[in-house]
Amino acid sequence: MTPSATEFPVLAIASNGHVSSVANDVALETCSRSAIRIGYYNLLILVDVAGRVFRVTGVEERTSPVWKRLFSRHTSVKLLLEPAERLTLDQVQDLGCDAMSRLPDQWEGTEDVEDAQDRVRKTRSSRELHELFL
Repeated sequence: MTPSATEFPVLAIASNGHVSSVANDVALETCSRSAIRIGYYNLLILVDVAGRVFRVTGVEERTSPVWKRLFSRHTSVKLLLEPAERLTLDQVQDLGCDAMSRLPDQWEGTEDVEDAQDRVRKTRSSRELHELFL
């Protein structure tokens, strides 16, 4: 399955706790070469606005012209997705808050992690939740 099967935007929740909202499939499949090298996509979970959950089961770097590989730090990848269970809004909020707890420094400076988690728990729709992570 490919990212085109998802309804964008999607929440991307990495195993290290990084949470972000991704607007479209091009943004999802564009990354730095170091993201591939450090395993950013390993165990990545995607939650679309309909509450469907997808797990990234594989990533393949797309071939690009030699000049682009030499002069660009970014590359295009093909993600292989596996559908997982459908989640309620409460479950998605819990997933996001749990991830935020694993990477509290991401929220330091703008607000502390508890305040950010409170804002996540107060959302009333999946779309509103996605907008928090833009």
